[in-house]
Order: sequence, then structure tokens, then C-alpha cells
Amino acid sequence: MFRYNADATAYIESRVSPQREICQALRELILGNFQHMVEEYKWRYPAYYYQRRRICLIGGFKHHANIELFYGAHLKDSKGQIAGLGKHTRHIKFTSLKEIDAPYLVDLVQQSITLSQTNPRR
Repeated sequence: MFRYNADATAYIESRVSPQREICQALRELILGNFQHMVEEYKWRYPAYYYQRRRICLIGGFKHHANIELFYGAHLKDSKGQIAGLGKHTRHIKFTSLKEIDAPYLVDLVQQSITLSQTNPRR
């Protein structure tokens, strides 16, 4: 069973469709594949931590949802979907559930966890 944060649940439930369903799918993908990940509610978004290090957060916006990867600039992006210009943090936008490629995202989150342990910048 997933360990949901009540504030993160309220945030996701307050989103409009399809952003609500995208955020929920991303949440389940993260918590379902990384049992030691902790869900918190930070910066007004559901945020995910591994051994107290920030890994990613999810958010629903007017026309899309996204996953923000705190180590995104340093990941091996096999599909070239990571966007943004941040020194470290980058994101991937989703406009439908069909765009969620679970194996690809699991790989990116796993890379992020590995980097968080070898490069504790956050």
C-alpha cells in the first residue's frame, strides 16, 4: 500500500482533468516502484524524497502536468524528453495519460536516486 501524504492527496484531487489523472498516475508510478520513497507536500506540490534527499515533484497546471526532476540536467535521457534550462532541475510535461512511459520514467527516477547518493548537492 502506498504511503500518501494528506496534503498531496488534496492537491491532486483539486486538479482538473486530465491533470488530476496524470498527477495520480505519476504518484503511483513513483511510490509503486520505489517503496522507500517518501511523499511530502513542499512548495505547494507533492514532492518525493529518498533518504531525505529531494528527487522529484509533480504538478498540475492549466494545460499540462509535469514531473520536475531535481537531478534532471545530469540524467542520461534516452528519449530526449527532459526540458528546461536549470543548472540542475529539469522537467517533463504531459498533456495526456498516454504520454507516460513508465519504464522510461522509472529509469530517470532511479538515475536520480543514484545521483542523490553519490552527489549529495541537495
